[in-house]
Amino acid sequence: PARHGGASFLGPAHAKPVEIHTSKDALLTYFPASLGLHPTSQHPRSLRSKCYARYLILGFYDAIRHTDWKEAFHMTHQEILIAAGINKTDFSGEDLTVFTPVDGSEIARLKTHTPDDVTTMIGHTAKAFNIWRRVPAPRRGELVRLLGEELRAEKENLGRLVALECGKILQEGLGEVQEMIDICDFAVGLSRQLYGLTIASERPGHSMRETWHPMGVCGIITAFNFPVAPWCWNTALALVCGDPVIWKPSEKTPLTALATQKICERVMERFGDAPDGLIQTIIGERDAGEVLTMSRDVAIVSATGSTRMGHSVGTKMAERFGRCILELGGNNAMVGA
Repeated sequence: PARHGGASFLGPAHAKPVEIHTSKDALLTYFPASLGLHPTSQHPRSLRSKCYARYLILGFYDAIRHTDWKEAFHMTHQEILIAAGINKTDFSGEDLTVFTPVDGSEIARLKTHTPDDVTTMIGHTAKAFNIWRRVPAPRRGELVRLLGEELRAEKENLGRLVALECGKILQEGLGEVQEMIDICDFAVGLSRQLYGLTIASERPGHSMRETWHPMGVCGIITAFNFPVAPWCWNTALALVCGDPVIWKPSEKTPLTALATQKICERVMERFGDAPDGLIQTIIGERDAGEVLTMSRDVAIVSATGSTRMGHSVGTKMAERFGRCILELGGNNAMVGA
């Protein structure tokens, strides 16, 4: 939190927070440089990053300058974790340290999944596919409806955790959970609209019918800046289509993923007969995500992140003729004058 009218910004995880007592204009010069961006560079990637840095500074400066973070949330870091369903037994590991960009403090240490663990989890998800694909689509939609209900009940708690872990203002965190709720509502309707075509045949007394079939296990890889909404955009649609999901969140925001997984476990318990392994979450770094792209048991991977990451995912999926959906950093056009 800022003191004396200044603002704190966090550098690399191993560095100390940098506290600046200055103005917006000075921050607009300092912050891009702190990210390794040359102030006069016209390279498109640098321009995009500087534009995003400007958005962060101008969007948060006044709130940071005038409001103590704890007072704004009325809760400590640990209280936010507990309210979101994350307790001490969930972060008893030593493999992955999680920091909050709000003040640079450590908020959790987690045990990560090894590549062998991920392979085992994929096997469980593949078994779930053989069961879930046979469940009628409207019944699958009921599970997604319950997910929307639980998200509505947990919107404030999960929204606070999003803000704590990735540094968004509270309204942005709440808005991201609302995106999850909205896609659940859409997907429930879709579960009764998986239409096919009836096509005329050249053979007398015959017609052809088009039907859609589930693809298989859906792997989801998400980025730190939108830690939960892209997961739900994929998951809600995959579930109604008959596809189980396995999620690899960013290693920078694993706590929101754990909280979301706990919500899903409550949903599956309420649903009653969801197969084991229908929705799973992997905690780990790049090597864990690579298992998803290389496993032939994962039919499709939807990945959100950098173009470098997308190139790696797309290449590995193409090598085994898997399918992928890529939402990458290079899709934001900008016109400069």
